Amino acid sequence: MAFEDFGFGDMSGVVVVIGSREVSLELVEVLSIREIDICTGKEIRIAGYDRMGLVGGGLVGSSFDFVGKWVAEDIPSIVSEAEFDAFRQSFRVPADIRFHVPEPHERACILREGCVALHVQSFNIGMRLLLDLFYRCVLRAYRLAPTQVAPNGWSQMAGSLYLWFRQSIGFEMPLYVFQTVYLLKKLPRKKDKEEEVGWYYFGPWGAHKPFVLDCPSSIKLWKEAWFWVFCNWQRVVSDAEQELDVPGVYGIANALLWCELKEEELDILREIYGQASEDRHFGKLICLPKYLIELDQMATKGMLLRH
Repeated sequence: MAFEDFGFGDMSGVVVVIGSREVSLELVEVLSIREIDICTGKEIRIAGYDRMGLVGGGLVGSSFDFVGKWVAEDIPSIVSEAEFDAFRQSFRVPADIRFHVPEPHERACILREGCVALHVQSFNIGMRLLLDLFYRCVLRAYRLAPTQVAPNGWSQMAGSLYLWFRQSIGFEMPLYVFQTVYLLKKLPRKKDKEEEVGWYYFGPWGAHKPFVLDCPSSIKLWKEAWFWVFCNWQRVVSDAEQELDVPGVYGIANALLWCELKEEELDILREIYGQASEDRHFGKLICLPKYLIELDQMATKGMLLRH
């Protein structure tokens, strides 16, 4: 971004504001943000990032308590017991993890005791059990159950996790870095239906390209293909104070505070954004045997390094 085009010669003391947050010039540069709204004195205000309450990766002013009806209350499962054996083999599911077919009256948004609901299609685009701590951190931070995140959201998480893991040589992507490159957004409602209450996806800031390119945009019957999972989430290696449980209760997305990045984290983002586009294509990433092997290792052994 050429700030001098907006009348700024000396950039010392200039404040960049996204929504109501002050952010660094380095972050604006890395994200290639170009939507200038207001330039007055020593303030540059970035347009379009506080609409619909979307700021800093979360939904501002939202509440975890919900009085109303989830759309998922009208959607029973179409998964059958016969599918589980092939599913376990395809995705290398540990033997002690139990799957349960939902009863006809059960819904993903109404928790079965001791279980968590998962979508079948989330595995096809990168999810693995026992669920890497990165996924758990994102879900807990936003107060979302796994089935509240659309498949496109899971593909963005899986692709981001691997891109960062590869570029940082084995370090886990911090939550605040993920929220820097993505906004949590409500799933758009369809013309013939009311608002899709309870489902979300991750999208880029403004007109900026997604961190992970060409993720699947539409997967048929993803809402209906869900099942119950019962396992010991605590067996993943973690810091002593790390919360390991996977949230199973549906919630309205929680707001997150904006965090500034360290210089080394900005450097990693610059390097990733500077890669050839095809190296960030989700289809290419997920087809790499190395990608699938490392995802399995990260999920089952919890071996990611931490800063």
